[in-house]
Amino acid sequence: MARQALEVDIWVGRAVAHQRQQLGLSQSALASALGISFQQVQKYEAGANRLSAGRLFHLAQILNCPISSFFPPSLAQSEVPAAISPEARQMMMSFSRIEDRGVRRSIGRIVEALALQQ
Repeated sequence: MARQALEVDIWVGRAVAHQRQQLGLSQSALASALGISFQQVQKYEAGANRLSAGRLFHLAQILNCPISSFFPPSLAQSEVPAAISPEARQMMMSFSRIEDRGVRRSIGRIVEALALQQ
């Protein structure tokens, strides 16, 4: 039974293709750098084959980009581990929306000071 591509596999594949094209690399050149066939690169870019963590790491090095650039922003930036309490999760999400670095630093110092008083 054939595995059906997941939405994230397709997203990652398209992001790899985009990064590759931005650098002006052919699929063959990327395949050569990875030590695989260009057909395998085609399958990755189509989302037909999943990329392992190690392969993603190697791709990010070759394409000179952060691994997070291969994932949707909602996964790359907004996901918080489930082990964090609901209060901490809410605070982190609210904190990330504060654009002023000085304000963020001040809030961080306040939270650290309060934590030391416990």
